[in-house]
Amino acid sequence: MPPVRRLLELGCGPQPARGTCIGIDRDQDAARAAAATGIPCIAADRTVDAVLARGVLHHILDLAAVLGEVRRVLQPGGFLIATDALPMPAAQYQEMSRQLTRQGLPAEPRNGIDPGELTALATAAGFLPPEWSVTGDWTHATPPYADRVFASPAVTYTITVPFA
Repeated sequence: MPPVRRLLELGCGPQPARGTCIGIDRDQDAARAAAATGIPCIAADRTVDAVLARGVLHHILDLAAVLGEVRRVLQPGGFLIATDALPMPAAQYQEMSRQLTRQGLPAEPRNGIDPGELTALATAAGFLPPEWSVTGDWTHATPPYADRVFASPAVTYTITVPFA
């Protein structure tokens, strides 16, 4: 894997990955904290070596649009590394959503990330087909927010921009 000089992190939260030069988060406080790293970087076309998305894809409703923007800022040979959850059985997802809503919390907008759907969206955005592997377990919700642990397998994806 080539060295990464310019990294963009999607859904960085208040503590972006070490070395992040661009942190993007829908929470304004988290975005300000990421900007406070003081590392100058721009997200113009083809200016980023890599994009990191740790547990954020299943929170994105319009994944096609976001993948299009990621593709736009990545240079040829650049890549997106994403770790997220596989979908859990639909009945479990519905029950978890019901319990979270009852607690006054928002339900997760997507039931994990299906590798087939992500492959279709990524290739439509101009990426090579993703490489992926199961890398452990993903915990969606736990007590006290739900009456039990809701979990599914975790997956790490590598999605690369072709050269030329």
